[in-house]
Amino acid sequence: MNQALPVGLTWPDYFPDDCPPGDAQVADGEVYRLVSQNPPLNTDFRPRVIEQTNGEYSSNLCKACGLSVFRDLSDIEETRRYSGALKNKIVAKGTLIPEAGVLKTTPNARRGGKTHSTWWVPDEFDPTHLFQVIENE
Repeated sequence: MNQALPVGLTWPDYFPDDCPPGDAQVADGEVYRLVSQNPPLNTDFRPRVIEQTNGEYSSNLCKACGLSVFRDLSDIEETRRYSGALKNKIVAKGTLIPEAGVLKTTPNARRGGKTHSTWWVPDEFDPTHLFQVIENE
């Protein structure tokens, strides 16, 4: 995953300075994301900084500008099991490409999530075409 970052990516205006972090890697490979719709819509790819206007993310604004994805299916299922807010979500699988932005492993020790990663999506990039629901419970 140590590829050169794609040239010409621009980030949304709400990203703070130095975001995404310099140690993020080019987005590539399979990831899983919890979504609400089948097929996933743009609303399934809104970062927490847009969804939560109460500022609960203020300790890590850059991370709140990214999207949560997982590299391992069992990891996302475990996270969903332990989070009441995520119980009704469905799993979508996507294959990231370099134009999709950058990714950094950001495990969550409290709820499992060893393969949790934060994905920063460039301005004007539509991630919906990269994802398909793989289960619909």
